[in-house]
Amino acid sequence: METMKKRLPYAFAHALCMFIYIGMYVAGYIMIDILHLRISFGTMVVTLIPLVFWILLMLNFYKNLASMSKAFLISSIIIGIFICSISWVKLGYNEWKSHFDYDRWVSNHEQRSYMVASLLEQHELKGRSHEEVLALLGAPDTLATSQEPQSTYVYGMGRAGLGVDSERLVIEFDQDKVSEYRIDVD
Repeated sequence: METMKKRLPYAFAHALCMFIYIGMYVAGYIMIDILHLRISFGTMVVTLIPLVFWILLMLNFYKNLASMSKAFLISSIIIGIFICSISWVKLGYNEWKSHFDYDRWVSNHEQRSYMVASLLEQHELKGRSHEEVLALLGAPDTLATSQEPQSTYVYGMGRAGLGVDSERLVIEFDQDKVSEYRIDVD
């Protein structure tokens, strides 16, 4: 009975720590999704920090609680690694989703916001002709023209951030060449 009273606070502390640990990764997963984070040294380190603390905490529990079995310690660490790896899978998925691909750009407007950074890194838009832009991006969603020899292509990119505002890539032409481009949020 006495050992049960000693174990109970540690069991409660372990359960609370596991709940906090999972909560941190759920919040991180949501932030990865909202911010469209991709694999980088910084994101990998940030996802590893809670895992390191989890392992140190489990080792501390093991050291201070003689009745804690090695199997429980190892299974707790494996669960921690599994939860951490879910974040890595999401980062990898975002990395794949973020690469510009003509077919995905044309067929799935909601995915364009993921690809636009890759598009702008890989392809210089300034100075391109109407035909070159159409070959690269397909037909615009809307075409605005004015009396002057300038026109504007608008490519919708779906919802931004929290899904409240819409993003769009606006490409302005002057003398049949791209003079300016920007991402608008409304």
